[in-house]
Amino acid sequence: MVVFAILMTLAGGGLGGAAGARLGWEAAPPLPSGAEAQQLTATVFPAMTVWGGGDAALFVRTNDGDGIQYGYADYWVKHTPATRDVDTFTHAVRDRLQAAGWQIRSDVAPDLNPGDEGDEQKKRFTRTFWATRGDLALQFSNFYWPDRAVTESDGAALFHLSRTEPAWAAPAGVLGALLGALIGWVLTAWVSRRTEYSRPATLFAATTSGFALLLLLPILLLTYLHLILGGSKTSQGQPEQPWWVMLLTLGHGLTRTAATLGLAVLVMAAWPRRHRQPANQPQRQPARLAAGSMPVMPVVVLTCVVVLWAAVSASPALTAILVVAGLAAIGLALWQRHRARPARPRRDPAPMPSRRATATPLLALVALLAVLWAGGWGWAAAVLQTVDTTLAGLSRCVPTGPPDESDTHASPLSRTAWVFVSPQATPAQVNLVQDAIHRVTATTSSAVNRDPRSREFQTAYCGDAQLPEAVGRTLPWYFTVNLTSPGAFAALVAEVANVPGVVAVRHAPRGDW
Repeated sequence: MVVFAILMTLAGGGLGGAAGARLGWEAAPPLPSGAEAQQLTATVFPAMTVWGGGDAALFVRTNDGDGIQYGYADYWVKHTPATRDVDTFTHAVRDRLQAAGWQIRSDVAPDLNPGDEGDEQKKRFTRTFWATRGDLALQFSNFYWPDRAVTESDGAALFHLSRTEPAWAAPAGVLGALLGALIGWVLTAWVSRRTEYSRPATLFAATTSGFALLLLLPILLLTYLHLILGGSKTSQGQPEQPWWVMLLTLGHGLTRTAATLGLAVLVMAAWPRRHRQPANQPQRQPARLAAGSMPVMPVVVLTCVVVLWAAVSASPALTAILVVAGLAAIGLALWQRHRARPARPRRDPAPMPSRRATATPLLALVALLAVLWAGGWGWAAAVLQTVDTTLAGLSRCVPTGPPDESDTHASPLSRTAWVFVSPQATPAQVNLVQDAIHRVTATTSSAVNRDPRSREFQTAYCGDAQLPEAVGRTLPWYFTVNLTSPGAFAALVAEVANVPGVVAVRHAPRGDW
């Protein structure tokens, strides 16, 4: 039992440390804007037209969609004769930044990725370095691709501007680790005490918690080993993602499954049951037995902690599941508290639930976990999405043109845009639109959506409401364009807005982590 409690304490401390470090980032300041941004661009690109900029989310998905990295804003200029001399221009930028108080963190070197050692063009026509000042990190890159067609981009000089880790993130992580360890120890002791008189409950708690630890401890060990070794860095030595990101990428499913198993154990332990008293102890009345159950406030606090963690670091589907399970736990605790009140005079105490009634919720929990485990979390999220879509599909929308620009706060931080094209656009015009999109330095990819029956097409125009197919065929189709940073949207608009066939350019809903 002591070894089990120690393992639970370590797991709680590991999760608490990661959650604390993540919450410590919430007070990070926005990226520079206005006069501060203009001063920076004047230092890096004096007397040049600069594109990009703006703020960025704290964390964003990597371009391949498989990881998470620090959010950043891109600033760039189109090539001039001066910037095409990549080595001379990059050294001049470094000198100007150093004179402005920036600390240069790496030498000017070719911008090579692993495996590019034999790429002579990159060695000759690319340069990069990075620097820091205060709570900002700047990575400068200059790449030139000669002999490109007139309709294609020949590269750019640019820099990524991101935040460094806030000073209070580490103390928040330490505090979270201590609090998480305390919660792990206390909850283990409480579950042990609640299940000590019931052998089935003890076996369920031990088996489920042991399986959760088996899933959780290895990924926690890898996460903290990642922290000790310095985390993920670029070839120039710049940190590119937070140390706890492995819990949300490699260990995403494991972490969520362990959290659900732990919540099931807590609900089971809070469920009222008939206690078997040892033979050498006097028999107590049922009302007094219920009075020894878990009070309401710890259940409420635990539920809030779990739901907050899910809202910060997990998916909306898991958050919804945990909210429902947390409300059920609070309801059970309130029901227990009601039953624990002393019986009224001349009335018999309220009877304790039968063994069948006690076993029913346990069997339901086991069945729910088995279904989730067999079908996968994606299946559970799809069920929730289907229900939501079915309810929204009862309404129909009949748009006459591209959707209006969203006015939500998150839209300016979106890294995805829609370029709407007229259904009457000719193939030659479509090629011009594609060329214009690819000329924007901060675009990473684009995809065409012409099918009005697709879920993506209907969502773009009507959200969750139903779009009649006949109406959809009369509407402009669109390119989905992925951007490296939110500030690139203005550059995309400037490049494609006047191209024949383009009807509108809109922010897509924000999809970053």
